[in-house]
Amino acid sequence: MTPIQAFFYDQSAILHRLWQSFPRPCSLWVVDFVGQLELDEYGLQADRHLRCLACMQWLAAEGWIRFHDIERELGVNQAVLSQQALQALLKPVGEISLIQAISQQLAEPVSQQSLGELQNLCMQMMQN
Repeated sequence: MTPIQAFFYDQSAILHRLWQSFPRPCSLWVVDFVGQLELDEYGLQADRHLRCLACMQWLAAEGWIRFHDIERELGVNQAVLSQQALQALLKPVGEISLIQAISQQLAEPVSQQSLGELQNLCMQMMQN
């Protein structure tokens, strides 16, 4: 998985998780999205772990989600979808909503095709 594919996968998974708990804020832990990764020889988080955390921060900076604070480098607390994200996820993609399309792709095993479809769905969402 390339870094940009990982970004779109993380973006989709994060928005999907927040959709499931909406409107209740919840904590998002990086390990729930990327699994438990080994620390490097200096005790620092793996690059993939840090990229997922950065995706959470990017989503907040761009107005898609809100959260209260970052819990060390493990995740974020009190995260919730913004109105912008809620409206975008409810928009139709064919006969179903964007969030339903994302849910279907996340239910599939990770493949180049499913990663490409998640990227397309995220790009559609960001264009609105």
